[in-house]
Amino acid sequence: MGARQIELLERFIQGVTGKPLSSFKPLEGTGFEANALIWPLGSRFKGKTTDISNTIYQFEYEPLADQAIEDYVFNDDQWTDLPLPVLAVLYERFTQLSMLLSAHEKHGTMTVLPPELGEINKAKFLALFWLHGMTLPFPVNGQALFERGKLFVDPSSGPH
Repeated sequence: MGARQIELLERFIQGVTGKPLSSFKPLEGTGFEANALIWPLGSRFKGKTTDISNTIYQFEYEPLADQAIEDYVFNDDQWTDLPLPVLAVLYERFTQLSMLLSAHEKHGTMTVLPPELGEINKAKFLALFWLHGMTLPFPVNGQALFERGKLFVDPSSGPH
């Protein structure tokens, strides 16, 4: 997790609870539990999945996807006016996160769950924790790793 993510999580937790992030102990849970919390975010793609699936994933839209996540978390933005390439990045992250959490479940490994915040705020916490700045764990459909520009990453350049 990069410094920007920690800063955003701190800002979010402080705004919701009035307490610093450091005052909360991370909770562990199953991939199923985490998936259930983030799953309602998928409704934002309803009616758009055909268009999204016909859109090539373009990595240059990742910063705009991160901004869209911030707008959702801090301003309750519904993503109704986002350009299709940004939605494609968000959808890819969402589906890959679902696959990753399913793998956690299958292998019995634990994952991070948000502190007690209420359902909507738990989803927002997970959006910042998992989706913001997400390095995709799997290749994008039809693209090799070297095409993604992610094969060799300078670790000093922060999250990708």
